[in-house]
Amino acid sequence: MVHNVPMRLVLASASPARRATLIAAGITPIVRVSTVDEDAVLATLPGGRAFSGGTTTPTDEVAALAAAKCADVCEALAQGDPELPEGDPVLVVGCDSMLEIDGQMLGKPHTPDVARERIRAMRRTSATLWTGHSAAILAPASSRHEGTAEERTVSASLTRSASTQVHFGDISDAEIDAYVATGEPLHV
Repeated sequence: MVHNVPMRLVLASASPARRATLIAAGITPIVRVSTVDEDAVLATLPGGRAFSGGTTTPTDEVAALAAAKCADVCEALAQGDPELPEGDPVLVVGCDSMLEIDGQMLGKPHTPDVARERIRAMRRTSATLWTGHSAAILAPASSRHEGTAEERTVSASLTRSASTQVHFGDISDAEIDAYVATGEPLHV
């Protein structure tokens, strides 16, 4: 017999695009941004980074980052959160994306100059967008002590990745400058 159990979704991502996609699908997530040091996670991958003489793949990289972000937020939520109803399971989803272009994996540009340079280099080219998603269900712990806050533990988790080809059009320098001025491309 299947029971309907209310479940809140926690998005372990600061991405406005991911949040907007969920909202457009009728899901309003609680957003909790991870404190994961992405460079440190990538540095620990066995065999070294993809395309830097290492044996890891782009799939390995985005999956490791998504899993680390999900685990980080799960750990933070395990002791409770005022927005999460006690007694209900919580679905935590961590995500990461990187662009592979010309045999190089690119993360967020972070600065306007790097964003402009990358967008100009991508004009009239194609690239592969790699995305990793990691989901975990935090369920109430089986034992609870009187007078203590409810704790949650991970009862199930899954990490997967996928890729898609992205084709870039011919965008003018003025259009690139206007887009970079919005701030959006600094974080994607």
